[in-house]
Order: sequence, then C-alpha cells, then structure tokens
Amino acid sequence: MRLPCSDIVDGPGPSEVSVTVSNATGEKVEVIVHESFVKDGKLEVYRIGSQGDSVLVELPRESTRGNWRIWVNNVLA
Repeated sequence: MRLPCSDIVDGPGPSEVSVTVSNATGEKVEVIVHESFVKDGKLEVYRIGSQGDSVLVELPRESTRGNWRIWVNNVLA
C-alpha cells in the first residue's frame, strides 16, 4: 500500500531520502528510507489493521520520533 508523502529530500546516506507523511490527526511524521520505497510521491507502507476511518500502517523504517507504526486516514491509504 502506498501513502502520499511530501518534503522528499536527500537523506543522510547514499540512496536515502527523507520524506514526511501525515498521521490520522494531521501531525507530520518524518521517515528516512531507501529511495526505492518512494515512487510517484508515495511511500510504500504495510497495512496492519483498521478501526473506523483509520488504518494502522507499519513504516518501512523507524520514524525520527521513534515510531514504527502510525494511524493514518483511510482515505489517504
């Protein structure tokens, strides 16, 4: 599953990019990933489950805040 991301910039290492995604409450979450996880402005994530209008996804790498999983709006996922 792919999640829209923004602020796609070069990361600290070769072939890495830093991207920003929004969680279900609208907070911005920054993740540094291998560039192969980002295609057409969308980040590859893994669907874990859902509840109401939200989907729990696992990020391909730990976020800068230390989260591996975040809740996102179902319409974004």
